[in-house]
Amino acid sequence: MDKYEHLAERLVLTSDGAPWIANWVNAAYPQATARRSPRYYKPKGSGRYHAIEHLSQFAQGYFTYAQQRSAWITQLSEQLLEQGGYQAIATIAALVTTTDKLRKEKERLLNYYQKNCYRMDYPRYLHQGWMIGSEAIEAAQRVLDLRALNMSDR
Repeated sequence: MDKYEHLAERLVLTSDGAPWIANWVNAAYPQATARRSPRYYKPKGSGRYHAIEHLSQFAQGYFTYAQQRSAWITQLSEQLLEQGGYQAIATIAALVTTTDKLRKEKERLLNYYQKNCYRMDYPRYLHQGWMIGSEAIEAAQRVLDLRALNMSDR
């Protein structure tokens, strides 16, 4: 794949989320963007929708009032778009938890963001004109899957 080396900064590689593929992509093309393909691993994709979904689940237990919860989710959503996942991790880490249950939920959220942060460089994606959601890809895959099924009879 050396013939693609000159495209490394513009290269976006998708996978099923297997760690060995992400490791290979990071070793072979450290400047490329690695993204998980939604077809095989929809619930934990790296699209912005999924990142915010995890925030929302945590916020349900952390914030008592809906207005606080909504404001926090909006703040983090904007932070993801403007500053990326690493800043969101710092914001989440700064939250004070008072119970073991909240500490565990916060740790789960931080683990998700830390594991997927390298795929949450939304400011760069937007600057490059790339999609940050997986909806269009999922829709295209449904069409392609249906075509493949229709061709299996031939």
